[in-house]
Amino acid sequence: MDKKLNMKPCILTFSLFLVMATCFTQVAPKPYGALPSKAQLNWQEMGMYCLIHFGVDTYTDKEWGFGDEDPSIVNPANFDLIYKRKNYLTCKFD
Repeated sequence: MDKKLNMKPCILTFSLFLVMATCFTQVAPKPYGALPSKAQLNWQEMGMYCLIHFGVDTYTDKEWGFGDEDPSIVNPANFDLIYKRKNYLTCKFD
């Protein structure tokens, strides 16, 4: 016995689904407040950044200092800024 698929219930169900889907959609809210500039959006889409930060806590192996460290310990004698800049440019940090 050859069974045929009755298309009327399928079309009716699909049509009902489309009507229900469009009835319950919401419009996106309009932006308010401060909006980012084009440069900020481009920077965010870049996906990478480089932050160089060192201070007293870098030399005391502490994540948070207590404020009682001697500031004279920050004396990076072998810090080569030109070398680091070349490395950052090689990695596409601009």
